[in-house]
Amino acid sequence: MRDALEIKWIGFDGQKGHCMRTHYLIILCCAFLGLLSCAEKKPRQENAQAALVPVTVVPVGIDTNLRTSSYVGTVEADKSATLSARYPGRLDSLKVKAGDEVKQGQVLAVISSQSVESSLKMTEATLAQAEDGYRRVLQVHESGSIADVQLVEVQSKLAQARAAAEAARQAAEDCRVKAPFDGVVGDLQIEEGVEVSPLQPLMRVMDISTVKVRFPVPESEIGKLQVGDEAAVEIPALDNHRFRARMMEKGMTASLLSHTYDCKLEPLDSVQGLMPGMVGKVYMDVLYDRGVVIPASTVQMDAQGKYVWVVNPERKVEKRYVEVAGFSGKGVIVSNGFESDDLLIVEGSRKVSTGMQVEVRMAQSAEYQSAAKPSEESQSRSKLGKE
Repeated sequence: MRDALEIKWIGFDGQKGHCMRTHYLIILCCAFLGLLSCAEKKPRQENAQAALVPVTVVPVGIDTNLRTSSYVGTVEADKSATLSARYPGRLDSLKVKAGDEVKQGQVLAVISSQSVESSLKMTEATLAQAEDGYRRVLQVHESGSIADVQLVEVQSKLAQARAAAEAARQAAEDCRVKAPFDGVVGDLQIEEGVEVSPLQPLMRVMDISTVKVRFPVPESEIGKLQVGDEAAVEIPALDNHRFRARMMEKGMTASLLSHTYDCKLEPLDSVQGLMPGMVGKVYMDVLYDRGVVIPASTVQMDAQGKYVWVVNPERKVEKRYVEVAGFSGKGVIVSNGFESDDLLIVEGSRKVSTGMQVEVRMAQSAEYQSAAKPSEESQSRSKLGKE
């Protein structure tokens, strides 16, 4: 009986030892696997970091939507005057021809007017008679034989005679046509020896030291142009020579027929050979609106609308829905959907998703940079638009 109990105990003890060894083995394996995972954790993190999707981005900038509009302009002299006859008569002498340079006050033509000459002779004779009568009355008045009232009447007649004679002399002087300012004779509208009538045009004198370019602007665009805006002017008569000009006058009254406003440009520099009457093309950047200009290739579409992929300051990808307001020469104009510190993904957008961290690379292409960043010209132009 005792031997049997000892055998059973021994058997139970052997089974228990086997279970303990199995337990220790399991613990040892778990510890080994834990150490192995810790050892591999850092390399896996490094691999994950190395596996970030590279994307090419450009900074988002606000730009102005400038559209180039063209107009037909005509070159005009800075100052121009049409000289005409003041009194009827005959053109006795024509002292200049078209294209001659003249100085202010220079006599250009002489008109012989019989009525003016007769009036001058009559007024001078009347003046001489009035002066003689005044001297006689003054001598008698000093002796006390004539009252003061009579002396005053004689003095009044003398003053009237002097005024009439002065007006007649001025009329005779006006028969000598003079240049009102320095310039050139534009064209002659009369010939020597012919009869002229009052207010009949004789010639035109122009100051071409500086010229202007006049061009009509439709009423739909006049509000978008401001004094000080710059333009490019191309003159076919000068082998399509192009020069820069600045708008100095903006019309305030529209033409009743064409509904256009006349504006004037002044060249920024002297243009050799530019003459009044030449016709040219005027190109101006018209400010329509402001927004973000981005490459058209970055805009995608789904069931909810148009969107782009951007990288936020935390270097995480976001899907931004945008509204396309129009088109410009640098891309599409987006009115909203961007923050000032966003980076627009221009390459690699097919491999990203919302919330993904990416490797950011700045775009080196001039095409992307010019599309996303506002140019200095557009910035200055937008400031002019505000002013």
